[in-house]
Amino acid sequence: GYTVADPHTGRTWHFADRTPDLAVLEQIDDRNGNWITFENDAEGTPLAVTSSGGYRLTLTVEDERVTALSLAGADPDGTDQLIKRYAYSETGDLTQVLDSADRPLTFTYDERGRVTSWTDSNDRSYTYEYDDQDRCIAEGGEAGHMALRLTYEDTDPATGHRVTTTTTTGGGSHTYRYFIDALGQVVAETDQLGHTVRFTRDRFGRVLTRTDPLGHTTSYTYDDTGNVISATRADGRAVTAEYGDFNRLTRIRGTDGNTTRHTYDARGNRLTSTTPSGHTTRFTHDEAGRLTSVTDPLGHVTTVRCDRAGLPV
Repeated sequence: GYTVADPHTGRTWHFADRTPDLAVLEQIDDRNGNWITFENDAEGTPLAVTSSGGYRLTLTVEDERVTALSLAGADPDGTDQLIKRYAYSETGDLTQVLDSADRPLTFTYDERGRVTSWTDSNDRSYTYEYDDQDRCIAEGGEAGHMALRLTYEDTDPATGHRVTTTTTTGGGSHTYRYFIDALGQVVAETDQLGHTVRFTRDRFGRVLTRTDPLGHTTSYTYDDTGNVISATRADGRAVTAEYGDFNRLTRIRGTDGNTTRHTYDARGNRLTSTTPSGHTTRFTHDEAGRLTSVTDPLGHVTTVRCDRAGLPV
């Protein structure tokens, strides 16, 4: 098997080999010891999900598709309580999600398997239209209070970039043109008044500079893990940031030179926040990393109690 770790969130995904061509997700955990485990059969079909928060979900699977989700032992008689049911078309498209009261969320599709609408349990619908290249060209609600149209233009002769135009209606019409480079990155956007904001980006898509319609440029720098460490305005004044373990923000210095500081425990949970004036707010957490108290600079304490699932009680 193998693991995938996210240095920003502290989460780790654990996969187990089932066949030379199949690895299934077995567990997700975080730096506070919270975990979710997944049970699968020999073919990798999911059967159950169990959380360190104390709940267990069981899955009903038919024809390799999940058709029901239940909370184990939650019914008054001790049996599993049905939470969701799922229905599919003959081609495998999800057509309905029904809650425990059988209220449906319904989806429709065209002959190419593209979602053309969804209708919620209040019978309110939202629709989609596509062109012959499978690009969405329109979407909106049935009452017209929310609507979006998209047009995809040929390459702009002046810049060599592709152009996508969006027009929203409902509560006023707004049109924006987006200029997209060969890497699929937005490098400029123009509003309906002709005002243009321009961007430069690195190979990861991160913004390096942003130039407003007046020509003022703000530049950004990043550390090796992608955290923003500085934002410098056109006048040369900068906001800078520093990070500690788990990519947690430890210090931010404003353009006026004032600094805010944060400290954390060994698992990345915030312990203190100190303002530029020296006022400190303190935080405590339980063994699972859940917030248990906040003490303001005057010593006033707010206590937070949570259940095993992490929900405030």
